[in-house]
Amino acid sequence: MHKAPSFVEKLQNTVVSEGHPVRMECRVSGVPAPQIFWKRENESITHNTDRISMHQDNCGYLCMIIQPAMKEDAGWFTVSAKNEAGIISSTARLDVNSETHTIHHLLIC
Repeated sequence: MHKAPSFVEKLQNTVVSEGHPVRMECRVSGVPAPQIFWKRENESITHNTDRISMHQDNCGYLCMIIQPAMKEDAGWFTVSAKNEAGIISSTARLDVNSETHTIHHLLIC
């Protein structure tokens, strides 16, 4: 039996302060278990680095952890899930605020 991938939970827009860790996460289902592809601004993220790691478990839970987040990490992230029955994608925005901006914002409020 084949079942096209579907999102149980989609990626969510996320805001983080520069220098802090951030987690982009979602959950996908499908039979057979879909292959997962991550992109940032249409550039593939294919392997873990010292700051960026991608994880998935047997229940369809997917996450990308960036630590520490830097200004250049901001942008649109897309996760795609593909199997023989189909392909789906979810896109969300990551905004990285500088510490001074965050402090300034708190003082104004």
